[in-house]
Amino acid sequence: MIQKVIYPLLLSTLLISLFLGLGDQILYAKSGIGRIVPFLLIFVGIPFSIYKILRFFYKKELASNLTALSILILGPAFGLWSKYISETDFEKHGKITYGTVVEREWTSLNNRGRWTITAEFEYNSKKYVTFSVDDNDNKYRIHDKICIRFSTRNPENNEILIN
Repeated sequence: MIQKVIYPLLLSTLLISLFLGLGDQILYAKSGIGRIVPFLLIFVGIPFSIYKILRFFYKKELASNLTALSILILGPAFGLWSKYISETDFEKHGKITYGTVVEREWTSLNNRGRWTITAEFEYNSKKYVTFSVDDNDNKYRIHDKICIRFSTRNPENNEILIN
């Protein structure tokens, strides 16, 4: 009987944590434990709770299939949600500055390669690093100046603006 209450409660808590409870340090983490928290929620915690709840109503195979489907829904939904949060932050607190390309590397995937770049910028005497982005035209080199959009409220929320 307690399981019929605990798993829905756990699921609710995990969903609220994923969509409303992750702070800026986790949402915009570039490394460390913060980077894997959303991954663990989407691929482990929430599916586990969903599976346990579905097992009250369905056979093991159907519960497993529906759980797998939930991952296909949660991943993109969280991606859209975090993009919305980021864009809203940019609209309210966005600023554009120049940064410097600090890393440029060739990334190969499925026998196709591409150049990616990472930049660094300074705000309030503190340095910030961007996520990597594709340099499709292969026009940026190390130490090149590049436009970066960032939030003055949380400079970890930033992106390279490729012309």
